[in-house]
Amino acid sequence: MRKMSLELSVGAFVVVALALFGYFAVRIGQADSLGGGAYELTAQFTDVGGLKRGAEVVIAGVPIGRVARVGVLDYRANVVMAISGNVKVHDDASAAVRSRGLLGETLVEITPGSSGVVLRPGERIRETQPALDLYGLVSEVTGGSSQAASPGGSTYELTARFTDVGGLKRGADVAIAGVPIGRVKQVSLHDYRANVLMAIAGDVRIQEDAIATVKTRGLLGGTVVEITPGGSELDLKPGERIRETQPALDLYGLVAKYIFEQKSGGGIR
Repeated sequence: MRKMSLELSVGAFVVVALALFGYFAVRIGQADSLGGGAYELTAQFTDVGGLKRGAEVVIAGVPIGRVARVGVLDYRANVVMAISGNVKVHDDASAAVRSRGLLGETLVEITPGSSGVVLRPGERIRETQPALDLYGLVSEVTGGSSQAASPGGSTYELTARFTDVGGLKRGADVAIAGVPIGRVKQVSLHDYRANVLMAIAGDVRIQEDAIATVKTRGLLGGTVVEITPGGSELDLKPGERIRETQPALDLYGLVAKYIFEQKSGGGIR
């Protein structure tokens, strides 16, 4: 009996100690990153490249806040940031989505302005730069075409067909402006093309002239379906198909083709 009481006492002590350690670790972390207080600013981007809640917000590489929320507003990525109370951001500042190195984490980098007018809590940084689309840039350099479009709480389903999905898997993100708005439910073969079944968030509407593209986030990032909104006033109904698609970019194939064509044309010897 005494042995059991001792074990219970030791166990309770360990649990309390771990809880206190976790509490103070969180408080210290918050104090370090936000200077003991914070206010919110927002920024909108055409693509955030998988930016997540909790990502760092930096100035000159120094953390000055955290991403509080990432959502979709008017088909753009709306990023809400908690900024350290002792850091002032001017109304002509700019915000850019960056990655630390080729394989580093995604973050928001703010370039300070000099207007002398400071943004108030809840206001928006107007000047923004989206995440770098590395594969799109390589496609342009090598002469590949990223415009090879094929003719033609609750969720609802849409489908899209591609000539190449580049290893897209069930459970992959479906995104608008880099913000997840759904998941891939199934990838199957239909008439020798990849048929992708997607579950889309019930509060997101997709126009009938939208475009679906298979993309990869970074060199080793996950493969996702990125939807570019259209301008039609008609929305796709559950079960319908996105007609305009762009296949996965074959990076190695494009580079090999570029090198072969340069050699054939005498550009490389």
